[in-house]
Amino acid sequence: MARRISPLAVVRYLFLLVGALALLASGVGAQEDSPDRGRVIVLPTSGVVDQIMAEYLRSGIDRAVRDGAAAVVIELDTPGGSLESTREIVQAELSAEVPVMVWVGPAGARAASAGTFLTLAAHVASMAPATNIGAATPISADGQDIPEDLGEKVLNDTVATITSIAEERGRPVEWAVGTVTEARSYTVDEALAAGAIDIKADSIEDLLAQADGMMVEVAGEEVALQTAGAEVERLGMNPFQAFLHLLSDPNIAFILFTLGFYGIFFELQNPNYVTGILGAFALILAFIGFGSLPLNIAGLLLIALAVILFVLELTVTSGGLLTIGGLVAFALG
Repeated sequence: MARRISPLAVVRYLFLLVGALALLASGVGAQEDSPDRGRVIVLPTSGVVDQIMAEYLRSGIDRAVRDGAAAVVIELDTPGGSLESTREIVQAELSAEVPVMVWVGPAGARAASAGTFLTLAAHVASMAPATNIGAATPISADGQDIPEDLGEKVLNDTVATITSIAEERGRPVEWAVGTVTEARSYTVDEALAAGAIDIKADSIEDLLAQADGMMVEVAGEEVALQTAGAEVERLGMNPFQAFLHLLSDPNIAFILFTLGFYGIFFELQNPNYVTGILGAFALILAFIGFGSLPLNIAGLLLIALAVILFVLELTVTSGGLLTIGGLVAFALG
């Protein structure tokens, strides 16, 4: 026998159903309204500022834009480097379509010379305890003062550059200029008190927590940072970039130059192909390390060397050495 349901029970069930649907809708709405913290890409950056570092940071920032990352953090520790490469990195920071933060760390790191420009150009500048920044006076490649009129021109140009960076990011102009004209260097607490940096953070996670909610101008629009609790992805240099960046060490570049010179010399004295091939490689890599050979030109030279070695293999018996050298040169090029 079928059980009869009263109208009152039907109404009660309808109210329960409507209430359940309302709770479900509010839960979905709250989930949709909650901010998506997304990911933060960390670019570990250490050593001399050179064209390899510039390309690495540019590509890292571009990757963050493509992936829709919440921010990019440049983990910086540098003694300085090429002024031209510094300008390329600064340009990438100032024109970035994603918030760029620089964290000078970990403890004991420094943002000396070129590192000062990179730190000041960030949307959010931060430093770890026991770090320092400054000493940004331009010098020659061998570490000496640039003489006379040329030195004055370079100094004035550098002052104008750091002034424009400080004005763009709202940082103290006189403080920034002093790091160039008087080679002033500051601790993290001194830089924070002067307003040159925004945050003192023990770690990248601490930086992301403190930066959360800060308003920064990205591509002409005010953006509120949403970094607390964001997933952190470290994106280091690939092995080839790391190898080329290693060449920027003046000692390594000089050793390669010496090996290249003697390799070519012994090849001319006693042709054996091995010393000639190794000498050519060493010279090209040395000039990359010195920063006097742009990567594009170096690549073309390596490809040209590969073609020459392939042609010689057709006319000279080398036991396959020319072919092997050509393959290596072509791959590197």
